[in-house]
Formats: sequence, C-alpha cells, structure tokens
Amino acid sequence: MDSTQTTEAIVESCLFCNVKVRIQPDKVLVARCPKCKGPIGDPKMEKACHACQAVNRVLRSRLASARCGKCKDALMPPGPLPRELVVADLYAAVGAIFADARLAGRRVRPRDLAEAVELMEEMPQSIAQLAANMDPGPERDKLALLAGRCKALPAKVRPLAFESAAILHGQETVDRFMLADAFEVLRHHPAGFHFLKTVRRSDPGATSAREELACARAPFERILDRLHKPTWSQEAGDRERRAEVAEQVFSELSKVLEVWLPRPYKHEAMVKSAMARLADLPAGGEAVASHEATIREDVAVFLAIGTAGVARGVAYHGLGGDPKEAWWRIQAVLRGGLLDG
Repeated sequence: MDSTQTTEAIVESCLFCNVKVRIQPDKVLVARCPKCKGPIGDPKMEKACHACQAVNRVLRSRLASARCGKCKDALMPPGPLPRELVVADLYAAVGAIFADARLAGRRVRPRDLAEAVELMEEMPQSIAQLAANMDPGPERDKLALLAGRCKALPAKVRPLAFESAAILHGQETVDRFMLADAFEVLRHHPAGFHFLKTVRRSDPGATSAREELACARAPFERILDRLHKPTWSQEAGDRERRAEVAEQVFSELSKVLEVWLPRPYKHEAMVKSAMARLADLPAGGEAVASHEATIREDVAVFLAIGTAGVARGVAYHGLGGDPKEAWWRIQAVLRGGLLDG
C-alpha cells in the first residue's frame, strides 16, 4: 500500500445514510457512497457564472440555488438540473434533519430515494409543529428554510427514484402493453409515485392488485372536486349529486380504458379522448375550460394507473389471460375503491 496515499486520504460521511468512507482528496467531487451510491459529503465546487464568467466556490448541495457573488445571476442556467445536484441537495436536507435531534426523533434514515421523498413530504408539517412552540429568532428561521427545502424537493426527486419502466414487471411487459408513456406519467405524479412504490413491494394476486389500483383514488377525487365543488354539506341532495357526478366521471374514464384493451394505444391518445368525454358531461364543460391543465394531469395519471394495472393484472397478478378478460375484475375493483370507499 502507498503510504503517501494513506496519509492523504480523507474521511467523508454520506449525508444520506451516514456511512463514513475514506477517499482521496482529488476524488471528493465524484466519490459515491458504497452503500447507497449517493454523493459523498458536501464538498465545495468551482462554478463559472454563465453570465459574467466569474468563478464561484459553492457547496455542491447549494449549487442548484446559488447566485454569482459578482453579478448576482443564478449560477446554474435555466433548464433541468443535473441529477447529481438534485440528489446532493436531497442528501444535504436529509443530513440536516438527522443532525437535529428534535427532528430526527425515532426516524430511521431513508435507504433510497423513494424513502427520502416520503421523508421530505412529512417533514414540513413536523417542522411546523416544532416551530409553533419556539420564539421568533434565528433558530426558528433556520427551521423555516429547511421546511421550504423539504417542500420543494419531492417534485424534483420523484422522477429520479424510479428511472426504469421495467419496475412495472419487466421490459417485456412494458413493450407488450406499450407502457413507456404511462411510466413517464407515473414517475412524475405524486399518485403515480405512490403506485410505483406499491408495485415495488407487492406480491402477485388479487389483494396486491387491489392495493395498486387504490392509488387511483387520489387523482379521481381531484377530478371530481373540479367537476363538483364540495360544500361538505350534510344535505342528502348534495351528497347524491356528488355521487351522480362520480358515476359519470368513472363511466367516461372506464370507456377510455376499455377502448385501449383490444390493442395498446399511445397514452396521449387516451388522455385526449378522456378530456373530450369529460368536457361533454353536464358538469364538465366549464370545469375543463377553467382547469384544463390540472384536470389533464390527474386524468393522465388515473389512466396510467389503470393501464398499468390492467397490464400487471394479466402479466403478474393472474387476473386474466388478456386485457379484455382481466378488465371486468379490474373495473369492479376500481369502481368499488372509488365509488363505494
């Protein structure tokens, strides 16, 4: 062993899983944790400003939001951030949480990006509860900044947590049922992300299929809320009207899925068809015109869950030999979970 290298080696901790690793100083910017494969430590990086070319030294986890010390322009140009910067920001936030005993509590460090997203989603409320009992001051401001980081990170990290469509039950299933487009929707949307987490741990069988399809409830409820504004009234007439609209919405979305069954359709074609059907409903025209983007997002993930659910029902859960055969069981499960739950 080279004694010079041994002397120069430094010890860095992975902020994500807290593993300590000996690395060479010249490798610190590219070193990865042997356990979770995330970036080691939080070293400073030199970054030239794309506007004035001034060179800035910035912590890797802060580079995504840093500004040039000379011209105050953002150091990172507009556009998608590199994966390593998003992950470094996430790992630094995890490290900050577990560095504070009040926040760490009995929590277990996340083992991967999916668990880290779950942690980020629950932290803003936990931090708010802690801050509510604190006097205004620097410590409370520090917690507020951390809460803001935790709130912003899930949308950036969800697409990175599941990067291979093969999680839907192998590439053969993805190709057979043309699920690549549906997977892109699933990995970006909160309900789709929950579906993929459920898929990852599920066993074959009708019970697991029901758990997977239950992930469609959240987007369905949001679509319904756009078409029927809830008043939370106890009047029977209001509840009956909402149930009527729910039946209409489910019927139209189901018809789109049924059309897909004889042969795989491109996901975008399904979404366009569903949006047109919802717009034709008595309560749908005005809602679709006013909230088209948000309704479209939830329709897309609802259909992605339904599409992937049918495919997995055939290929993995044994609910039928082909999509048409599996559909009657899957439709019943969907309807029960959405309308009778």
